[in-house]
Amino acid sequence: MNSGPVEPVHESRLRLAAYHTAMSPYELHFYNRLANELPAQMLVLNAYGDSSRQWRLATPLALTLEDLSAGDRTPQSVTLGQQRREWRRGGEVIERLKQQRSDALILVGYNDLGRLRTAFWCWRHSVPVLLRADSNLADEQGKSPLKLAVKRAYIALVRRLVTAVLAVGPLGVAYWKHYGVPGDRLYVSPYEPDYALIENVSDDEIAAAAERHQINRTRRRLVFSGRFVSVKRVDLLIKAFAQIANERPDWDLLLIGDGELRQELETMTPSDLRERVQWTGFMAEQREVNLLYRLSDVLVLPSEREPWAVVLNEAAASGLALVTSDVVGAAAALLRPGVNGEKFASGDLDGLAHALRTVTDPTAIDRYRAGSGEVLAAWRSEADPVAAVRDALRDAGVSG
Repeated sequence: MNSGPVEPVHESRLRLAAYHTAMSPYELHFYNRLANELPAQMLVLNAYGDSSRQWRLATPLALTLEDLSAGDRTPQSVTLGQQRREWRRGGEVIERLKQQRSDALILVGYNDLGRLRTAFWCWRHSVPVLLRADSNLADEQGKSPLKLAVKRAYIALVRRLVTAVLAVGPLGVAYWKHYGVPGDRLYVSPYEPDYALIENVSDDEIAAAAERHQINRTRRRLVFSGRFVSVKRVDLLIKAFAQIANERPDWDLLLIGDGELRQELETMTPSDLRERVQWTGFMAEQREVNLLYRLSDVLVLPSEREPWAVVLNEAAASGLALVTSDVVGAAAALLRPGVNGEKFASGDLDGLAHALRTVTDPTAIDRYRAGSGEVLAAWRSEADPVAAVRDALRDAGVSG
């Protein structure tokens, strides 16, 4: 990441800044698209390093990426000390906005004092703020009335400070409408990967990946890709696979990723299935993950909380069927039950096992896989993240 001064302003171009959280390959792709397609002089200010995934990121020449983390990793809880650091970081962001003379700001997230300070400064100085957040209405289930009341009051404040909200999908739109954002200030700006990296892989590359990872290409494969943490419910997937394993003797389970629960998950895997469960560890190269999707048949995501999940975009673009819990945000847009996959109630082991049986049925699996391309194409024709930003800027009176 760059840490030097902001590059000189080219007056003929839109000056767009983004206050981001922890950078990932798909978000870097989004900002690069904005820089090239709006077009804009794009300044991205990154707040944190990622404590769980050390991606290999090459900053595109089209944008300037500054690291403001000072070594901070994505916080796992809210503390007074953390909020002090956020307040100071907000001041740094404001200084960068002054230097760039930003025409508008994309604010990613809204739940700390630094972002609140930045939004208030922008409001006072008539700099439009496009709030981008993956908040999901399904996440509100089970929260106490007091917590929901406090949240409603806080969001009412945030709502007054921002110009528009970039929701990432249908459940995001429902969330923001629930909290009072009018429809004419809502724009659907979904998370998405670099589809070209997924689509442009050769048979030789796939064959080489199979050899590297010792994958038998004559067998079918379920795949999970993500962190091994409790909220992802990889334990539920292993139990469900154990339930159907005897009925599906030609299927294996591929687990891509790593995390604090890996040893526990390996230990709980039944001994008679360990040869059919493969662990890759964390993969810093997204292209390698894409190749493993091409060697699989069904992506399974049993999370009990998942605001979006760009792995569904990746898997659908790779021609995989999808099985997810009913709280996964991306499933509302990318999974049509009976067409390209099945959903189950979050936490329901028997429901997950039933969904896996249905999708892996030898007479159905190829139909489900073919359906993913159709569903993804329909979604991409309806919602494009760059088009949403362009529309929001136009409606705010901002142009290059």
